[in-house]
Amino acid sequence: MKDIRRIVITGVSSELGTVLAKGLARTEGVEIIGTMRRRRNASDKFPINVALLDRCDLTDSKCCKRLADMVSDRFAGPFGFVHSVGDFWTHVPFGDVDSDHAKRVFSSHVLTLYSALQALVPLMISRGGGSCVAFSCNSVQYNYPWMAAFTASKNAVDSLIRSLAHEFAGDGLRLNSLVLASLKTKKVRASKPHGDYAHFIAPQEIVPIVHFLMSSASMLVNGNSIDVYRYSKDFYRRGYFERVSQ
Repeated sequence: MKDIRRIVITGVSSELGTVLAKGLARTEGVEIIGTMRRRRNASDKFPINVALLDRCDLTDSKCCKRLADMVSDRFAGPFGFVHSVGDFWTHVPFGDVDSDHAKRVFSSHVLTLYSALQALVPLMISRGGGSCVAFSCNSVQYNYPWMAAFTASKNAVDSLIRSLAHEFAGDGLRLNSLVLASLKTKKVRASKPHGDYAHFIAPQEIVPIVHFLMSSASMLVNGNSIDVYRYSKDFYRRGYFERVSQ
């Protein structure tokens, strides 16, 4: 199996998605299709080898078909898929998250992934396989309070990835999730003014990990939830509610 040089990255309007698209596009011979839910604007500056599909709501089957058609037209052979979609979450007590809010959380994190994979998996199989990467959160492991809906949705992401990895391994597909600690972005910092920033991960540090999962060197890595974190001596020695916004 050769390194994957054609990659779909969803959610490129987010800080993580933007960094991933620009970072992976630096590799020679790489072609990227990036999606965003909103309309593109003049500030959306990407390398020439990143084609944008804007106004692409992945909960809409018509938008998923647009994505699949674009992939079919532009990509030949195996391709990768990196899912960087999901509404931003702040720490909210369970009683303040009504069912409509919870539905939006599940829809943005789980349904977008499910729908995109339904559109792209048949193409991957017909083209000889591919590598898929989704993003989870270490809240799934640590069961933090004030994150119930978000944590449940990320747990579903992990389960979906592992299930499909087993289902399609014989078709040449690999699916893994990256279990992230907090990202070092302005938005996350603003939501955690007392956060243990030494524990945070810069989005740029995730690029080489995704690059590895798109390479032939990772051909045996399949069906895993992979922890990505930086050790901090203070993280487990301070109270949870000291590190989040009150």
